[in-house]
Amino acid sequence: MHEAAAGFIEALGMLGERQGLSRIAGRMIGFFLMNDELHSLDDIAEQLSISKASASTNARLIEHMGVIERKTIPGDRRDYYRLGRQPWEDIFEMHRRRLKETSDLLGTTLVRMPAELQSQRERLAAWNHFLLFMLDELDHKIERWRELHDASRVAPVKPEAMS
Repeated sequence: MHEAAAGFIEALGMLGERQGLSRIAGRMIGFFLMNDELHSLDDIAEQLSISKASASTNARLIEHMGVIERKTIPGDRRDYYRLGRQPWEDIFEMHRRRLKETSDLLGTTLVRMPAELQSQRERLAAWNHFLLFMLDELDHKIERWRELHDASRVAPVKPEAMS
């Protein structure tokens, strides 16, 4: 593996850990970003110097996040993995759903909360107002992203075109 790729994989592992993932999950995401081919759990474990059990556990996690997809090969009982089609959109959508779930909980709680709990209601309402604003803005941004990036395009759009 090239030194630049190995350094990126390690750095993404550390970043993932700071952001609430396991370090191995972050490293696996980096590994798949650096590799185009299908990889078995044995191969992932060997290349990242981790146990097969850890590779399996973290593969399930990042598959659930939409980062990788599982494939099979006829006649081979093993599962193989590769980078998903648009993992950045899938990760973004997962975070967006979490914000929406929080907003829904705040809204439901506000409806049920008695009027005498005024200061608590104000805090919940302020938080929910912020989340609703952000969700609306995020929805507009993802729509714009999709307009700019259709499935047939390979070259990324220049950052200044996305503002």
